Amino acid sequence: MLYTILSKITVITFWFLIAPFSTPRYITGKEHIRNLGYPFILAANHEARIDPVVIACIIANIQKTLNDIRFITYYKFMEMPILGWYLTQMQCFKVKSKQGLGILNPALTFLEGQQGAVGIFPEGVVVKKTEKDRKAKRGVGYLAYHSKSPILPVYIQYHRKKLLPGYWIEVHFGEPYQAVTSQDSEQNLEQISSRILAGIYDIPN
Repeated sequence: MLYTILSKITVITFWFLIAPFSTPRYITGKEHIRNLGYPFILAANHEARIDPVVIACIIANIQKTLNDIRFITYYKFMEMPILGWYLTQMQCFKVKSKQGLGILNPALTFLEGQQGAVGIFPEGVVVKKTEKDRKAKRGVGYLAYHSKSPILPVYIQYHRKKLLPGYWIEVHFGEPYQAVTSQDSEQNLEQISSRILAGIYDIPN
């Protein structure tokens, strides 16, 4: 119940208070998510801390309904006052460095139960568009390999407004696809993750 209420508040807050300054302006691939069912793995590049809110609220606006997308979140954010409470109530999945891929098992169980979607940033950290050394961590490959859930690739980019405060946001939704092939195994999770990340950066090209 609280999860649903906070989801509604988040969507309303974004469109009325945040969007006038961080404004979604150029969105492509809407046809890929209008009738997209669960489960799926939302995999996106990571340019800003607000990325999860932006992407989830845009999807909710396109689908005309609240969506159940729960994001993988670094544990330090979930230990912060207020923000930590909010992230916990939004049922984000907490991860911590050097804890092994098993820390993602709650998210994997969620996907296997076909209850909703899991959002993850393959790079694990915020990476600005000027940074060329982009490397995917194994987490998204682990989720894709074990859950067999389709990948929804998302590319997001921010452009500073010239005459107004804030940013224009462009979001590109790629076509959902199965990232795991019959040749993949537990031993090449890094390669699976790298393919997924490469596909994200290829969307706007």
